[in-house]
Amino acid sequence: MTDDLKDSMDSRNPVVVESFMDSLNATLALLWLTQNGIKATLAGDALAHMLTHVVAAQDVQLQVPADDAERAAELLVEFHAANASASHGPWQCPSCRELCGASFDECWQCGHDFEERFGITELPAE
Repeated sequence: MTDDLKDSMDSRNPVVVESFMDSLNATLALLWLTQNGIKATLAGDALAHMLTHVVAAQDVQLQVPADDAERAAELLVEFHAANASASHGPWQCPSCRELCGASFDECWQCGHDFEERFGITELPAE
């Protein structure tokens, strides 16, 4: 095998850029990378879905091609910073069932308001 072919194969091999304790956050991170042009995959998410009620946490690995690992790491810093500044965690839209990141106050797919998820339109006056 030539060195060029070997380097090409190594650059396509997936590398783990982050591990998550749940498939929801792993999926949201995968969507973030995909929206930013990086082809990402999850490993271990099927098992996490099956064992949700049995085991409290599972290791779901977010993988990208080796050539994209550095850029993916930079994007994941942005992803986590946006979620850390949010007033709530990730959520699933009750209207269209889309997964929405913590930084979204409206469903990015259908526009459903996060507060309407719980039937709260405004906080009661004290």
